[in-house]
Amino acid sequence: MRLADIPTEIFCEILSLLTPDTILKCSSVSRTWHETIVASPALQYAIQLWKNGLIPGTDDSCSSTSKLRALDQRRRAWENLAWTSQTVVKIAPLDSCRVFELRSGMLAIQYQGPNFSTLSLQDLDADAPVHIHDLGIDLEQFEDFTIDPAQDLLVIFLHSAPGQASLLIKSLTDHQPHPLARCPTITFSAEHRPLLSSIQIADDVIGACIFTQNRFSPCFWNWRSGKQLAKCKGHTAESDFRLISSRAFIEAVPEGNGWIDLCVLDADDGEDEVKMHRIATLRLPDLSTGHSLSFASMYSGACHPRPMPNRRFSSADARRIYLLHLHYSDDEFEARLFVHHRTFYGYISQYERDRLRQHADVPWEAWGPEQTRLLRRDEHGWLGDVHGERVVLPAGDSMQLYDFSPAIVGLPKSSESVAEEGNSLHTAPTILNEPFENPVTTCLPYRSTVRRVDGNLDVLLLDQDHIVGTDTVENKLTVFAF
Repeated sequence: MRLADIPTEIFCEILSLLTPDTILKCSSVSRTWHETIVASPALQYAIQLWKNGLIPGTDDSCSSTSKLRALDQRRRAWENLAWTSQTVVKIAPLDSCRVFELRSGMLAIQYQGPNFSTLSLQDLDADAPVHIHDLGIDLEQFEDFTIDPAQDLLVIFLHSAPGQASLLIKSLTDHQPHPLARCPTITFSAEHRPLLSSIQIADDVIGACIFTQNRFSPCFWNWRSGKQLAKCKGHTAESDFRLISSRAFIEAVPEGNGWIDLCVLDADDGEDEVKMHRIATLRLPDLSTGHSLSFASMYSGACHPRPMPNRRFSSADARRIYLLHLHYSDDEFEARLFVHHRTFYGYISQYERDRLRQHADVPWEAWGPEQTRLLRRDEHGWLGDVHGERVVLPAGDSMQLYDFSPAIVGLPKSSESVAEEGNSLHTAPTILNEPFENPVTTCLPYRSTVRRVDGNLDVLLLDQDHIVGTDTVENKLTVFAF
């Protein structure tokens, strides 16, 4: 039987086994294939999910046609910052807020006192209850927390005793010891009061950057087994790190010109011990005499290797943007560096594929100009928040959304920053001169969308379906749903 003689229904089933980008390539093989793919809601849904940086969810209650329509409406809403609803929720005074985090439709806030508050953003209304809990934690002990609603996981970092720190592994819903945690309290030595640059979760791994022995050292634990996986040597400068998977991370080091280390946590053949391998160093641009990188912090969406439960779709781990906030000494110059996940993971996948043991030292010119976007930071104080390939930033009385999806087409091109409402596609290079030794040119394309907002929003948070703005004067949250 010729391929052309296969019934359409069977041919579509065969195509559905392919990756979405391969289906797109098949569409260019012949007119018949193209028409078949275009006419199939299931194949179009798979393609549109991929273009939007999403993976199928666990909710299969709707038809492919309905899901495709909802996905298209969602795409248009995000492209134009045209939220479908705006809900204001009163909360406790935010001037006593110590730590907050938005993940997968759940906002969690730790106040200065013992109160830990959670607010579910799903099906939100103005009378939505803000659940306040007393976790029974001494304020003097509390350091930080993080959540993963997909695993019903709450991790609390404590300075539990002199020279000792602990991680409490709890269920997010009832705050009891998590049922999958073999050791719900992980205790380890800490010479000084732990200073954290970040604490993160990636599947079965917890990572935290701890100040010990006069170094900022990334440390990693398996929260299910309770075992420490690795403790890195770290740096004397205040470095920052991000887990890019449960077995790989990047570390930004603000020494000299600055650089980014790419590392994997790997069990050698025949050994149970997990070792850290530094597989590549990506150099940042050379600085002119008298300048140095004094501070670097990193932001990205959380790792979610599996789809969120009861959702039509979830963000794909491979479709994430990383935001590095860079502060240079002497002239107080600050910049934002945007790098896509595929850049970092290219080195990780090569290591996993070829088992290369030789460390790669990559100069800026070999990776940065084509694979990043370096922008001067504006005057607004908040650094912004990141989810997937989007970054939300303050812009005075407006919010600004950057989208680094590779499928950003159909908009007018512009090389200038957007000052008023509207959107534009930025493909022309950005060139920055000071404080660098040579002009720095970066070209990673992005879309910028700006929309004015009512009220005084001090902080903007972002997840898959929402932007949350906080007003510390009026003590309220504004939740923009898409």
